[in-house]
Amino acid sequence: MIFLELTGVLLLIRVLFLKVLPWRFLSVSTINLIGVLVFIGLGIEYDRFSEPQKSVAMVAVFYLFLLVGELFGKKSGVNKASLLDFGSRLVKNPGVRVFFFFLFVLYIVYPLLMILVSGGSLIEKGVTTWTQSGEAARTQRLIDRVYNAEGKGALDSVLTQLVGFWYLSVGVVFIRSKRIAYLGLALNIITQLVTSQGGRSGTMLAIGLLLLVWMLTSRRRLFMTFAVLLIVSVSGMFLMDVLLKGRQGLTSQETLSERVENTLRQDFAYGGLGLNFAMNARPATLEVGLNYLSRMAVLPVPRLLWPAKPTLDPNVEMTEAYRGLPFNLIGSVLLFTPLGEGIFYFGFWGLLLIPFLYGLTVSLLEKVYSSSPAFSGLLAQVYLWAFLGMRHTYWNLFSALLVLNFLLIIFLWFGLKGFPKIVRRAVSKERDEILQRRGAS
Repeated sequence: MIFLELTGVLLLIRVLFLKVLPWRFLSVSTINLIGVLVFIGLGIEYDRFSEPQKSVAMVAVFYLFLLVGELFGKKSGVNKASLLDFGSRLVKNPGVRVFFFFLFVLYIVYPLLMILVSGGSLIEKGVTTWTQSGEAARTQRLIDRVYNAEGKGALDSVLTQLVGFWYLSVGVVFIRSKRIAYLGLALNIITQLVTSQGGRSGTMLAIGLLLLVWMLTSRRRLFMTFAVLLIVSVSGMFLMDVLLKGRQGLTSQETLSERVENTLRQDFAYGGLGLNFAMNARPATLEVGLNYLSRMAVLPVPRLLWPAKPTLDPNVEMTEAYRGLPFNLIGSVLLFTPLGEGIFYFGFWGLLLIPFLYGLTVSLLEKVYSSSPAFSGLLAQVYLWAFLGMRHTYWNLFSALLVLNFLLIIFLWFGLKGFPKIVRRAVSKERDEILQRRGAS
């Protein structure tokens, strides 16, 4: 089996990096490996490239440079003392706590409020969201987003740009009250189910956020949390398969083994599709690669300031190229993984550039957000996208973790600029105390 061969090769590469990237159960390094195996490895197993050994070699190169990117992120200079001090001040400041608690509640109830304001019924919405009508609404929403038919409302735009503050609010609220945080995250899952319009990503992200926050704050029960995560993930996989068929108006007559295989093919096996298409698409050129990078440069511009900003998701462009039709005639996005993305836009060099940027991004953010318990929600977001990004593209990961956190990053930077003197004084005081103790001894 190609999957087993690939697993052995990737584990061997990982072992070679153990000295500089030690094994930790909950880390971007572990999550990246699982993501590569699940979304790229299974994809190659179920949708095989014409040259199996070549596909294994390309994935191996891809994973090698992913680890190199992780290593650069880990070795980067991050002032964790300043970040820890900043996080503690966020939690201790009463006004700031109230602000983040407000954001925490707002992001949970806002979709429900919009249904009520529009005259809709929550019961009707919940019943129809996973039906063909819900699928039709979801498809139209995707088409509108790509072609910017109407643009987004001002409040939607603001909340989208502040999504990083939502994840920050999770950590701040959790430190103050675990019960409120868990209750809010559970309510968030219900909200996503009711308002998803047939989309599964929001629901799975909400579930993943709850589980990861639990794992990040329950390190002594790591085995139990892993067992719960495994059970929920497997159960969720089958539930999503049933919901997928329901919203498409399909019924299933499959056996259990057939359902498992088909679910893996439909929801996880994208690596083969991405590799096959990218290798047989038009040759990647310098112009194509530079165009990709230039479009990425405009991503941080808020849609509130540029309502007509086009959706530049490579999955849309690659889907149109794959189907040979404009997206408004397709209505659904195929996923090509960072492997397919890299080859499609950069050729062989994409096997080096895209995984390096991927590993660098998630590893650097992990180092920043692991500095304070107040950032636990943000750290969970990094872990979520470190995994899901292997299903989508680096572009999606970049957008979710950097572009949509752009204002948060500015907030943290300016916040930290106000604390250097305090941190230096604390460090200096501690150093003087150590020297005094040494002198006394």
